[in-house]
Amino acid sequence: MEKLTGLIAAPHTPFNSHGEVNYPVIDQIAEHLIGQGVKGVYVLGTTGEGIHCSVAERKKIAERWVAASHGKLSITLHTGALSIADSLDLSRHAETLDIFATSVIGPCFFKPSSVDDLVEYCRLNAAAAPSKGFYYYHSGMSGLSLDMEQFLIAAADKIPNLSGMKFNSSDMYEFQRCLRVNNGQFDIPSAWTNFCRRGSPAERLAQ
Repeated sequence: MEKLTGLIAAPHTPFNSHGEVNYPVIDQIAEHLIGQGVKGVYVLGTTGEGIHCSVAERKKIAERWVAASHGKLSITLHTGALSIADSLDLSRHAETLDIFATSVIGPCFFKPSSVDDLVEYCRLNAAAAPSKGFYYYHSGMSGLSLDMEQFLIAAADKIPNLSGMKFNSSDMYEFQRCLRVNNGQFDIPSAWTNFCRRGSPAERLAQ
């Protein structure tokens, strides 16, 4: 499994004064990040306000990022939504794009009550974009309190394209446990380690 390397940015989505997505500015952001040596982007996550955008807007934003990156940025696309139908639609669209991976946050209103429920939700989304890697987006903002180490253990045999987890919780003990699952099988980028990736689990823990 190919893992993320280098500095990964989580860019904002630009809007104009009328609250509409300002698509041309995406080109400027991409150019700036490439010029700064950034290696990848996590698009339409928390900073990107994906949850606040319509499905049509999110598809156009994703397409714009692919075009603007000129193949110089590894793109992970957040396709999570409050509606699983919307999330699957976005994941299927992502499958048609030249991106590195898809990612979803857990349902944050009607929340999964168990690790198995969350695994099944992620399995459906990952299967909608089978040629891409898949990262679960673990954020304290979702309100989910399931154990992420157990999630990775349970998901390992059920999600063939599971690459790892975007870990945005402040629980560093849980983060370390996730890094060690299956002898470091999974890629666990974290905002708390500047989202900067290195090779081995030991190197990652040393950041």
